[in-house]
Amino acid sequence: MFSIGRLIRDARRAKKWSQEKLAEKLDISAPYICKLEKDVNPPSDELCIELGKVLGLDTDNLRRMALEKRQDIRLEDLLFQPKTKKEKEFMEVFRSFSQEGRDELVNFVVDAIARGDFVPKK
Repeated sequence: MFSIGRLIRDARRAKKWSQEKLAEKLDISAPYICKLEKDVNPPSDELCIELGKVLGLDTDNLRRMALEKRQDIRLEDLLFQPKTKKEKEFMEVFRSFSQEGRDELVNFVVDAIARGDFVPKK
């Protein structure tokens, strides 16, 4: 299943638009488009409606995907509360990855632990 960011990126590319052009059409910044496409920030309901209109996407599907993304972020916050500066830095970097990137990193770490390449301290 595609992430909302990938869906937005693919629809933008299908129209052969740059992030700057899409940002201009939505009256938002290009860096924000980049964050949307990387799944860093899920769009608001209002932005989902505008994205649907501009990109020709199903707005109900966009709104559902954005809601799921917001719930995932809240669940992450509940599961892992960073306490140290290093943990906070790690979570900022981790959240900047696309969902696919997050999954790849988690799989890498789990595989390393399974192989015995990394033994966490108790």
